[in-house]
Amino acid sequence: MIEIAILIISLLTLIASVCLYRIASGEPIWRLNMLSYSFYILLMFSFITSIVIVLDVSLFRFIAQDIPHIYGDFDNRLHVWGMIMWMFFGIPLGAIAANIIFSSSSSIDKKMKIFRSSDFDIGWNYTDRSLYPIVFIVSVLLVILFVITMPNEIPFFHVSAGGGVVEAQIIRRNFSFGFDNKLLKSLFNSGTFAFLNLIAFIMALQTHRLKWWMLFIAQFSVMVFLSILSGTIGHILFYLISLAFCRSMVGGKFIKPHELILGCLLLPGLFILFKGATGSLVDVLINSVFSRVLSHLLGTYYSLQIFPGLHDFLWFSSSGRWINEVLTGTSYESYGIILMHFYDPAGVAAGHAGHLTSIFLAEAWANFGIFGIIVAPLWVGLSVQLVNRFFIGRTKSVTSVALYAYLATTFGYASDFVGFYYPFGTILFILGTFIILFLPKLLMTRIVMNKTKVKLDSLMLIKIGGGIDYYLYHS
Repeated sequence: MIEIAILIISLLTLIASVCLYRIASGEPIWRLNMLSYSFYILLMFSFITSIVIVLDVSLFRFIAQDIPHIYGDFDNRLHVWGMIMWMFFGIPLGAIAANIIFSSSSSIDKKMKIFRSSDFDIGWNYTDRSLYPIVFIVSVLLVILFVITMPNEIPFFHVSAGGGVVEAQIIRRNFSFGFDNKLLKSLFNSGTFAFLNLIAFIMALQTHRLKWWMLFIAQFSVMVFLSILSGTIGHILFYLISLAFCRSMVGGKFIKPHELILGCLLLPGLFILFKGATGSLVDVLINSVFSRVLSHLLGTYYSLQIFPGLHDFLWFSSSGRWINEVLTGTSYESYGIILMHFYDPAGVAAGHAGHLTSIFLAEAWANFGIFGIIVAPLWVGLSVQLVNRFFIGRTKSVTSVALYAYLATTFGYASDFVGFYYPFGTILFILGTFIILFLPKLLMTRIVMNKTKVKLDSLMLIKIGGGIDYYLYHS
C-alpha cells in the first residue's frame, strides 16, 4: 500500500512542480532557461533515483551491489525521498518569491518573451572585427599556459600504457594545470577557455563566417582533448550541454538526433577507457549510463547517516575556510571529503578516494540539518532566479548569452550548496571574464583616442602653419 502511495505522491509532485516552474520562469518547462535547467538536471540525478531506492526496485540493485549499507534502512530512504519531493516544490517557490520581491512593471512572462525574440549585438561595444583577435589571442595564451604547466603524469597516458585503473584515479586526483597561484587560477582557468569557446560558437552561429567556425572547432578540440587527458567524463558531458544550451538560446535546437546518437556512443567508450568497464555491451551501458546517473544520490543517503550521529553538523565552517580560521580558529573540510573518510578510509589513505559528491541537499543537511533541508531549495530557487532576471532584464548580447549559458550549466545542483550562498569562485570567474573583455577594449579605445589626438594635433599644426605662411606672404 505504501508503495502505491509513494508512486502517486511522486507523480502529483512532478505535475505540481512543472506548473510551479511554468509560473516561476514565465514559459513552459520545455523551453530551456537558467531556471528550468535545474528541473531537468535534478530530475535526472535525484527524482527517479529516490523513487527507485525507496521502493527497492530489484532491477536497479546493481548500483548498490557492493555497498548496500550506504542507503540505510527504509526510514532513511524514505526521508531522502521526502527531501527530494520537497526540493521540487521548493526551488520554483523560491523563484516565485524572487519574482514577487523584485517585481517590475513587466511580468516574468513578458520579460522572457522579449528576451527570446529580441535581436542582440556582440556586446561591450565590440564589433566582429575587434572581438575576434581578443578571443583568438587569449585562447592561444591559455592553451600555451595549459601546455607548459601540464604535469608529467597524465591519466590518459597511464591508461593507454596499460596502467591500472586505481593508479589512474590517483594520478587524476593530483592532475592539474594552469597557474599555481590560487587567485590567478580562479581568474583564468579551463572555465575561462570554455567561456571563450561559447562566444566563438555563438558568433559562428550568428555570422556563419569561416574564421569563427575554425576558431570554435579548434577550441572544441582542445576542450575535449583536455578532458580526455584528465580522464574526466563529467566535464565533457556538461561542456556539451552548455553548447546545446547556447544554441537553444539563439533560436536553434537543443540537441539534434545524430548528436544524441554520437553522445550515447561516446560516453560508454570513455567509461570503458577510464573506469575499466568490462563485460557485454549491456553491462557496459548499464555501468556507464545508469550507474553514473543513479549513483549520484548515494552521498545524500550517507550524509543523513553520518551527520550528526557520527560527526557534528558543519554549519558555516566548511565554507570560506580562511574566514572561519580568522574568526573562530577552526574550519572543516567539505562535507564530501568527510563522507569519504567514513565511507572508504582505505581509499582515502591510498590516494584514489577523494570526494563523495551528491546533490546540494546532502551538503545542506551536513551543514544545517533539517533547517538546511527546508531552506536550501527555497534559497537555490531565489538565487538562480535573481541571476536569471538580471540577464533577461538587459539587452541580449553574444557575451551575455555565453555567460548566461555558462552559469546556468555550472550551478552546483549536483555537487554543493555552499556555492549558492558563498559564490566566491563564481565571482572570481566573472571577474576574470571582465578583465579579459574589458581591459583589451579599454586599451584599444585608448590607442584609437591617442591616434585620433595625434591626427588632430597634426591637422591643427598644419592649419596654424598655413595661417602663418599666409600672414607673412600678405604682409
